[in-house]
Amino acid sequence: MHAPLSLLKQMLKEHQIDTEKAVTFEEYIAMRLKLQELMGKFASIGEWDLYQKAADLMMHIGIQWMK
Repeated sequence: MHAPLSLLKQMLKEHQIDTEKAVTFEEYIAMRLKLQELMGKFASIGEWDLYQKAADLMMHIGIQWMK
């Protein structure tokens, strides 16, 4: 059973906030895994705009860690 779309949107917003708090490499990896899971949920219900937002956020945190 899929989570309601509003709940998935809320989870994405929470992950956006959490990415700013990720300090250690372990936190970065955990956040990346959460975003990948969320991307899978968005893809499974065909919410491609939200999928792209999650992908962009994952890329953003990846770039932050490369600095």
